[in-house]
Amino acid sequence: MSQNIYNLLEKFFEGNCTAEEINTLRNYFKRNSYDEIEPFLLDEWNSPKAADLSREKKELVFQDLMKQVNSENQSSRIKLTAFLKYAAIFIGILSASIWFFKPTSDVLESPEITIELEDGSIKTLDSQEDMVEHSDFTYKQGELLYAQGKDPSNEKLEFNTIRVPFGKSLTLVLSDGSKTIINAGSSLKYPKTFLEGKGREVYLEGEAYFEVASNPEEPFKVISDHIKTQVLGTKFNVSAYPKDKNENIVLLEGSVHVSTEELDQERILEPNEMAVFQKSKNSLHSIKTNAMNHIAWTKGIMLFRNEKFSTIQRKLERHYNIDIDCKDEDLLEQSFTGRFRNESIEEVLKTFQRAASFSYNIKNNKITINPKK
Repeated sequence: MSQNIYNLLEKFFEGNCTAEEINTLRNYFKRNSYDEIEPFLLDEWNSPKAADLSREKKELVFQDLMKQVNSENQSSRIKLTAFLKYAAIFIGILSASIWFFKPTSDVLESPEITIELEDGSIKTLDSQEDMVEHSDFTYKQGELLYAQGKDPSNEKLEFNTIRVPFGKSLTLVLSDGSKTIINAGSSLKYPKTFLEGKGREVYLEGEAYFEVASNPEEPFKVISDHIKTQVLGTKFNVSAYPKDKNENIVLLEGSVHVSTEELDQERILEPNEMAVFQKSKNSLHSIKTNAMNHIAWTKGIMLFRNEKFSTIQRKLERHYNIDIDCKDEDLLEQSFTGRFRNESIEEVLKTFQRAASFSYNIKNNKITINPKK
């Protein structure tokens, strides 16, 4: 256990952790075994402050926490149970504990772009700051730049994860010179420094456009939920949002190899081709397309080509950082073509109203759409 994590645990059990520090601990616990921190937790379990709680209170706290854990996947439950048997009682002592096990939206859904570093710490990239400088990177005016040609301190890949909230995008230049633009509501996990012989692999959830620096000796791979895209040096776009029906890879220049491990399917794309993985059918196929249409978002343009409103709705939510509740079933099935750049969300909705009959109201950050009576 690093000294940084030990110090954060001390602060946590003293009730002095900030929300950002608690999030750092959460991310550390997700990735690491509890064996190394078990002695620390046992000491806390047996400390005088633990004895202040009655057995009944301890049981209630433990049961409450287990209900929260049950919403996690199976592997998370196994890991968390080991920790909870020592740590659960402290929820009655520390108000910060409830954040730790069930973080607020302020922690998990930061309105700013965040980077999770290898040690689990979180750095926030505030759009109001002119520049953020770190030992590994520099952030300035929406561009995150990693040092190129930097000698690594060891031979172990160290990963960072960038998370871009709704309503924002980010340009990232990786240590090999490859450039990626990450769309709203997306995350990308990548090595802070690519190491010789270790390959070039990044992990995407959401959408990103890539301009990959050529290196025939080290293929560049983008791994999403269902698809692995491998290139040597090229320009392409990957869209792999969890809530979308398909995962799409669109090629602009060069050549890419697209494959699915579980189905053993693959495609070699040429420029202006798109590989489509249909989640409902577990199938991969390719079609001709105009690749420039698929990267319009990198210029701040929303472009819809005969798309159902149900698909457009998700894009509007990500672009404007809003929640849309469409109660008009007919509207959801209607298809639209349109182009928007600097319009407000109200201007966009009024444009759709010219082609479809519906009403809407906006309250706080939520839009409700109803059939027009």
